Amino acid sequence: MNWAAVGWGGGVGLLAGAGAGAAVAGAIVAGVFGFVNKAIDPDPKMTEMAIGILQAAPSAATSNLRLWAIDVINERAKPKLQEVHKDELKKNALPKPPPPSPQR
Repeated sequence: MNWAAVGWGGGVGLLAGAGAGAAVAGAIVAGVFGFVNKAIDPDPKMTEMAIGILQAAPSAATSNLRLWAIDVINERAKPKLQEVHKDELKKNALPKPPPPSPQR
């Protein structure tokens, strides 16, 4: 049977074009998702700074910095910190990780 005469000959080209279009659309969606994710993702350096602030002993002089640091951590936290957790961070220093053991 002559598929071109029946009208099926162009179907192969149409399917190939649809596949290429889907690949391009997929790349665009992935690029947009990456951009949006980067735009709303907090700066990791700010998170490191917040952890450093929270590892120091609380004092009256740093109480506003601690509140800022708690907010920074809470932005990234999933699930969000509850008030009881925030209160603990206001009153107590985060423990520092142990130093790495020497390699032999």
